[in-house]
Parts: sequence; structure tokens; C-alpha cells
Amino acid sequence: RPVWAMTAAHCSSNFFMYFGLSWLPTYFSYQFGLSTADASTAALYPFAAGAVGSLAAGAACDALVSSLHFRRTDARKVMQSVALGGPALAMLALCLLSAGAGGLQLERDEAEALFVVAVGCQAGSAAGDGCGAQ
Repeated sequence: RPVWAMTAAHCSSNFFMYFGLSWLPTYFSYQFGLSTADASTAALYPFAAGAVGSLAAGAACDALVSSLHFRRTDARKVMQSVALGGPALAMLALCLLSAGAGGLQLERDEAEALFVVAVGCQAGSAAGDGCGAQ
């Protein structure tokens, strides 16, 4: 069972990342009418947040183990839950705002912020399934 859980987490996490890598500049171009250069720049910030998120995830996982006395497996499960739940909630918010839920209109900065949160949280998989083989 642990192998299947790790496989499912890895597949889900990678699906989101590769989907974002290939689709994000196109999304900004079509949704907000940005030029290719501007759309590429807008797509850069979420992945910069992912780099910072990977480092923060490692530190957070270490803190869970050393300070809060989590078992290593439990700390990795917490980090993987953040890595899967954060992007899911951010994408749900993106869908609702894109549809005009609650009379709100999605702006480029809000969309970019949601992607920053999504990719930043997804980077938690570096301390979740990413180190599960150790």
C-alpha cells in the first residue's frame, strides 16, 4: 500500500507540474491577452515560488520531526498533503473566479497569485513523496 500511495502522489504532483509548465504561458496569453513575452514573464513567478517552496518544505519537514516530534513518515505525509491540497484549492478558486462566482472578476494579478500559491505548495512534494525512497 505505501508504494501505491507514493506512486499516486508522485503521478498527481507531476501531472500538475507538467501541465502548468506547458499550459501556463498559453493561459495568460489567451485569458488576459498578453503578448508571448509578457505571458512568459507572468508564468515565471509561480515557478520561482516553487523553488523557494522546495527549500521551505524541507525546513518545515525537518521542524516537524525535530521540534514537534513527528515521526518522519508522518511529517512526509503532512508535506505531501500540503503539496496536493494547496494546488487543488488554488485551482478551485481560479475556476470559481474565472466563472465570475460571487460577482467577482478574475484579474491577471489574482490569477498569478493563485498560481504562485499553487506551485509554492506543490513544492512541498520535495519533502513528501520526493524523499520517500530514502
